[in-house]
Amino acid sequence: MQFVFYPDLIEHEAVFPLSRIPNGVIAKELQFLLEKQTKLYVTVKKFLIELEKVTDLPIYYKSEHLRDLGDGLHEMRIPKKRRGGVFRLYFCYHNLDVKSDVLILLDAELKHKKKPQRMDIARDKLKKYKDLIR
Repeated sequence: MQFVFYPDLIEHEAVFPLSRIPNGVIAKELQFLLEKQTKLYVTVKKFLIELEKVTDLPIYYKSEHLRDLGDGLHEMRIPKKRRGGVFRLYFCYHNLDVKSDVLILLDAELKHKKKPQRMDIARDKLKKYKDLIR
């Protein structure tokens, strides 16, 4: 899998390796983890590095690390459950094709409340992405 960080795809059409995450919400969330919850940061980083090496994701959906939220929006839960919060990355597939090996990372959050705080923002970004590719 390759990762594209929204909205960088609009500006640069760039695919970034994990070693070079651009500035933005996802970078800020990861930086927060690095500073405040190092163990969770390491878990998230390992999971993303593992995902970079695969081309087929159904096993991750079966294990509930990935979840289809409908209308093209998906989420990664890292780890699946954790006291103190789960790191969630909201994404869609490139051109909304689930067979694509490129994931568009839309937003992220450390979810520790019942209601996700950034899911609606991710849905708005997905809508803009859909408008862009049409």
